[in-house]
Amino acid sequence: MAEPGLKGSGIEADLAIDDLLRVIHELRVRQIELEMQNESLREAHRLSESKLADYIDLYDASPIACLTLDNAGFIGRINAPAIALLHSVSGRAGTQRLANFVADESLLVLASFIDNIVIDSGIHSCEVALRPGDVCHEERFVQLSGRACATGQSCIIALVDITEYKRITDALLRAVEEAERASAAKSRFLTVASHDLRQPLQSLCLISWVMARKADDVQIRALLAEQEQALGTMSAMLNTLLDINLLDAGIISYNPIGLAVAPLLSRLGRDFAFQAGAANDVLHLVDSSLIVQSDPKLLEQILRNLLSNAFKYTHDGRVLLGCRRRGGHVRIEVWDNGIGIPEDQIDSIFEEFHQIDNPHRQHRHGFGLGLAIVKRQAALLGHSIGVRSRPGKGSVFWVELPMGDVVTAPSAPLSSQDNDLVTPFHHRSVLVVEDDPSVGAMLEQLFIAEGCTVIWARTGNEALTFADKAFDLVVTDYILPDGMTGLDVLSCLRTVIVTLPAILLADDIATDSLRQIVMEPDCTHLSKSAKMTEILSAAGGLLARSVCCSSSAVGRAVASTVYVIDDDPHVRKAIAALLHEEGHEVYLYPDAETFLRTHELGREGCLLVDAVMPGMGGLELLDHLRKQSDSIPAIVMTGHGDVPMAVAAMKAGAGDFIAKPINPEEMRAAVASALELGRDVAAESARRADAIRCFASLTPREHQVFERILTGMSNKVIAYEMGISRRTVENHRAAIMSKTASKSLLDLYRIARLFGA
Repeated sequence: MAEPGLKGSGIEADLAIDDLLRVIHELRVRQIELEMQNESLREAHRLSESKLADYIDLYDASPIACLTLDNAGFIGRINAPAIALLHSVSGRAGTQRLANFVADESLLVLASFIDNIVIDSGIHSCEVALRPGDVCHEERFVQLSGRACATGQSCIIALVDITEYKRITDALLRAVEEAERASAAKSRFLTVASHDLRQPLQSLCLISWVMARKADDVQIRALLAEQEQALGTMSAMLNTLLDINLLDAGIISYNPIGLAVAPLLSRLGRDFAFQAGAANDVLHLVDSSLIVQSDPKLLEQILRNLLSNAFKYTHDGRVLLGCRRRGGHVRIEVWDNGIGIPEDQIDSIFEEFHQIDNPHRQHRHGFGLGLAIVKRQAALLGHSIGVRSRPGKGSVFWVELPMGDVVTAPSAPLSSQDNDLVTPFHHRSVLVVEDDPSVGAMLEQLFIAEGCTVIWARTGNEALTFADKAFDLVVTDYILPDGMTGLDVLSCLRTVIVTLPAILLADDIATDSLRQIVMEPDCTHLSKSAKMTEILSAAGGLLARSVCCSSSAVGRAVASTVYVIDDDPHVRKAIAALLHEEGHEVYLYPDAETFLRTHELGREGCLLVDAVMPGMGGLELLDHLRKQSDSIPAIVMTGHGDVPMAVAAMKAGAGDFIAKPINPEEMRAAVASALELGRDVAAESARRADAIRCFASLTPREHQVFERILTGMSNKVIAYEMGISRRTVENHRAAIMSKTASKSLLDLYRIARLFGA
């Protein structure tokens, strides 16, 4: 029988063996797992190697130049297209910087490009110039596009050669510049040619018109009629060229309104009925109740050009004018069954001077500008135009415009009957500024025949010598021989009479000049070849408007004269416009020195002068006038309205003063008061009596506060000096304003001036 101790030891040994077997088993399981994981890693590695090989093959075989760049700017890997583009050497990875291949002027761009890639994970691009090398000496440009790699330690960049693109772009820019220079040269040529052609044309028109009025012989009248027709053809050609340039300049004014189509089509049908009959054509109108949104005048011109074009190329045929709805738009169409348009000329018919079936450029068939004008007018209005045509079958031209809701009544112009009533030419004074002897003489005779007094100046400087005369109208050429333009002359004359009407005979069709003429108020632009009836009609319209502007003076004597002196031209014009409405005669001066050169002692009226101006200020002017014993009433305008300025103005002899910005009602009242002061001393005495009564109602303490207010003291200073509270001063001040019926300190100063305080 075994001993118990030995038996226990055997059990423990058995247990140790079991534990060892379990550990061995677990280790074998772990080994199998690791072997499986190793196999997976080896498979993943093989797959990764395969993908990397594919990527490298794709990278190297890519037709797009690519390279990798580390954060220090060294090239890591570069494919064949990039080697060819940069003229680099393969196999030198990590030894070359990309900056070595970039031109010096593009290094900063490249540095900024790389910094952006490092900072931001997005895609960035830039354009750089490459440095000329031994292989290629020409200037080359590339576009770089790149982003950072996943590791953040490098980036991949694609390079695209844009040298040819840059060359084409530069060539296009040069072509555009050359076209702009050619266009400018064309405008200059048209400017000179038009002016030089219109000078004799204007003379011929004037002479023809005068001869027609005096000729009694029937044959002579017939010859003059033929001559007028020939002159009209020349004038039409020049006017058409002028229309083209006006449209190109973008200064044609327009006013889209709700417009009914039916009356427009009906009017065009009546106007073209004779032309249709003369060509044995039939004009058919399709009635419509639609309303469109467009400018009536420009739209009618567009349709007239399209109809004229249809009748020009249609004989013994039909022309149809109608419209149809297309969604929210209306398309007005002109159909004809004329000769049609060859397909290769469809894109050219809206160009200048392009004509079909007129190889010899016969003027009776026009000048080939009608459709070019249509294209520009439609573009100005935002309307689309188009054409469909079949040679030998006919054409259809259309203009598409937005549909309108309601018909808008256009503003009615001043009728000719009204012109005759309010604008007789008799006893009107006209200044003619024209260097051409024949044109100037004929214009002089034209207005003399209408009963006007005419002064003819040959130059701009000569015209300015008559600036002190009260002209009713100025008729001036735009181009004058002494370096001045008609606008320069008009601007100088309007420093005296701001609303002086003017007619500019302008053939300078340069864009800037046209814009200046159009923007000038009360100014009508006519061509040098304008008919006498057109000149007289324009003159009548301007004179009518100038009379209407002073309609308040109708039926009574014109109010007194106001002399406005201010260095700001906008302020002068605004004041003049306001005073003209009151019926006053206004003279404008840019400075005190100009006023003194033309001022006569004892002249009636009143003076409205700015306190502070370059040179002699308004207060100095008043002091000068008082020393000359000139008692003309004066109103001082001040930009601050402060007490010292008001006191100085009163000491200088100002009857009143107003603060800028000027209140229109306040200025009207001040001017009326000053004019009345000059005419009636009794009124001054009455106002002085009112001021005395106002001050008699003040208490002694209020008198003390009032005296300190006039010195410019603030409420705080007055309170300290008088030993009272600020609140008490405010109460006294309010009482003073109430008792004197003053709404502001300026009112208080006026009353103090009348009282003599």
